[in-house]
Amino acid sequence: MNHEEKAETFYVLLLNDMRAANIENGTAVYWCRTPEPLVQLLESEKVDPWQDGGWNKAFRQGGPLEWFNPPWESAGQGVIAYRVQTLEDLTQGIAEYT
Repeated sequence: MNHEEKAETFYVLLLNDMRAANIENGTAVYWCRTPEPLVQLLESEKVDPWQDGGWNKAFRQGGPLEWFNPPWESAGQGVIAYRVQTLEDLTQGIAEYT
C-alpha cells in the first residue's frame, strides 16, 4: 500500500475571528471527516446581520460562531478540504494556512 492509499481527507471550517489582531488570517474553528456537519453548522448559526456595540455580526448571539465573520470564499475561507496522511499533517497544514 503506498502513501496515497493511506491518505484521508479532512474538512476544516476556516473563518476569521473579528477579535484577532490580523483578521485577514483564517482561524480553524472546527474540523471533521465529512463536510456536511460543518456546512450545517454554518447554516444553522447564520442570522440576519446585527450589531453588538461597534461589532457587526452575522451569527447567532451566544453561539459558537458569534465572534467570526462569514466565510470569505475569495480568501479561501469556509469549509476547506485537506488531504493528509496523519492528523499531524492536518495540524501542520492548518498552521501554514492560517
